[in-house]
Amino acid sequence: METKTYKDIFEVASVGLAVVSTDGKIVETNNYLSSILGHSKEEFITSHLKDFCLAVEATDVLSNIKKLTNKSISEFSSTINLFKVDGSTCLVRIKASPLLNETNNVENILIVINDLTKQINFEKELQNEKTVVDAIMDNLPDPIFFKDLEGKFTRVNKALLVKHGFESPDEIIGKTDYDLFDYSHAEKSFNDELRVIKEKITLYGYIAKEEWKNGKVTWSLTTRLPLIEQGKVIGTFGISRNVTDTVLAEENVKKTLEELKAVNTNKDKFFSIISHDLKSPFNGLLGITEILDSDYDELELDEIKEMIQIMHNLTVKVYDLLEGLLQWAQTQTGRMEYDFEKIDIYDKCEKVIELLITNANNKNIVLKNEVNKETFALADKQATLTVLRNLIANAIKFTKPEGTINIESEIKDNMVYVSVTDSGIGMSNESINKLFKIEEHHTTIGTNYETGSGVGLLLCKELIEKQEGKIWAESEEGVGSKFTFTLPIFAE
Repeated sequence: METKTYKDIFEVASVGLAVVSTDGKIVETNNYLSSILGHSKEEFITSHLKDFCLAVEATDVLSNIKKLTNKSISEFSSTINLFKVDGSTCLVRIKASPLLNETNNVENILIVINDLTKQINFEKELQNEKTVVDAIMDNLPDPIFFKDLEGKFTRVNKALLVKHGFESPDEIIGKTDYDLFDYSHAEKSFNDELRVIKEKITLYGYIAKEEWKNGKVTWSLTTRLPLIEQGKVIGTFGISRNVTDTVLAEENVKKTLEELKAVNTNKDKFFSIISHDLKSPFNGLLGITEILDSDYDELELDEIKEMIQIMHNLTVKVYDLLEGLLQWAQTQTGRMEYDFEKIDIYDKCEKVIELLITNANNKNIVLKNEVNKETFALADKQATLTVLRNLIANAIKFTKPEGTINIESEIKDNMVYVSVTDSGIGMSNESINKLFKIEEHHTTIGTNYETGSGVGLLLCKELIEKQEGKIWAESEEGVGSKFTFTLPIFAE
């Protein structure tokens, strides 16, 4: 299959190809070379490379092949004349590189042959017909420019004038990139020009960041070439294309992929922790049920009741964890539907207090709804109730008996600010920094040894952000904590 693919590429190539031995004997040629010179493949492979070259040029080519063979050079290029079947010569550009065998030794030489005839004829036409050049340049959509050895513009097309906001070539002729761009880009551009001039090379299709004097940034796909007259470089010319939209799109894709990778990594870490939290209560349940199964007849009634209570507590813990995970998973997969409507924040706080009042009473904690009445937000009712329930339940969990929890509101910058403040045990700055982060699975034991799943605050963050709000925490160890979230205000 590989051999067939190689043969196919070799034959369909739109340049002449020849494989020669290290001593210059022709081993193989493609059809395109026959079309250039008129010789058949059979004529080529029974001949030597020097049979098709001028003597002086053949000597130079064979010398370079020898250098390729002993690896003193890695490749070489040259412009030479090759004999056609009718005895005339064809000017071509050749580029030769070594073909290595399995022992990393040079076995043959691959020569790529470009027919320069059409190019030469075209260049002559352009030189003789300046009007044709002008017509071509001014009808191309991409900016074209010619510069002298000092980097000054000597000739431009209409597209380049439009790019820089000029009406006439006179406005840019004689100027340099230093007059048009920020110094850093102009310096880079000038250094590229110097390299093209000194090394007589083409800088082909590179993407350059263009920083303008007004702070604007664009990206261009640019090619620069040496401008040669009678073998001497007299300047440079080039063509550029605005690829700003393409570059920015690629950067956005790259950024998105990196963000997705980070999210997936954090989720993997999160679920590895959650799996441990799920495993622990199940281990407890298995242990207790095993005892009940094997020793039931020998256990006292009080021992059985105690085990049943432990099983109940473990089951509640697993249920709470799974319920939180299910809700959180719905927010992550986009399956959770939101119905944004006018909701009464005071009323929703009352409903949650009614739901959790027993928990508060068990610790003699006072729940105060100090939300301003007729405080309305544009939000999803169920999502908002879930957030309030989580925050108030957490406040009860971490508040000592006889403590107080205040729920307050404030309207600012077209947002409703809702805060839940407790007189509990508080948190360190280190603990605060771990909240709301999927990669930091943070749980703390309550004042009555209540346990948590660590999913509640993650769920709150997702639900609030889906409603175009924010959530954060403030705390002081030994004093208490304040959790605040915002929702858009309902405007009549």
